[in-house]
Amino acid sequence: MSRDSASREQTKENLLRAAIRVFGDKGFQAATVREICQAAGANVAAVNYHFGGKEALYAAVLELMFASSKHCGRDLPCPSPGAPAEERLRHLIRRSVLEIYGDLEGEDQAHCQALSSLFLMEMAHPSPDLDGVIARHVRPDTDELFSILSELLARAPDDDLVKDAGACVMGQILFYTVAWPIVERLRPDERPEMPPLDRLAEVITRFSLAGIAGLKKNPL
Repeated sequence: MSRDSASREQTKENLLRAAIRVFGDKGFQAATVREICQAAGANVAAVNYHFGGKEALYAAVLELMFASSKHCGRDLPCPSPGAPAEERLRHLIRRSVLEIYGDLEGEDQAHCQALSSLFLMEMAHPSPDLDGVIARHVRPDTDELFSILSELLARAPDDDLVKDAGACVMGQILFYTVAWPIVERLRPDERPEMPPLDRLAEVITRFSLAGIAGLKKNPL
């Protein structure tokens, strides 16, 4: 890669990281291209050059937020064909925990907070780009989870109990993403830290399997 190409790629990366902070702090509507470029140390024309405008930059940030962490869990050894549903659930939960939190290890706290804020803003005010992001990065995992839970609960994948159980599993996985400010305030005398990810995944798995067994024995 030539020096000019490397410089352009670095500017593009700086813009994405700056956009995460600014969009996470102010939201899409209030954020301006000028302040994003200032935060990135880039010329004000750089957003148009690299992304084609503010809307396209936000779409790129949203894609990055959902896609960039996928590599963190995808190198886990997959269960063997025909593996029990319990084993497949354990793998899916551990993979999901690594995907969501693994990419944040080594990042500064401000960047992690900006990602969390951006995620919450997108959930509160979905952008037109969210549909495509969900289809590419979320629906395949959700379908896999419902398939596993369907087997464990002996119900159809679209059964309400399967959907509710799926929400419970995903709620545990996403807890630190959506509730970190609460965690900080519940522990004012200590600096809260994420638990070890393998331990977190195992706790979620055991708790979920126990709950699923209870639901199967005494369905609602």
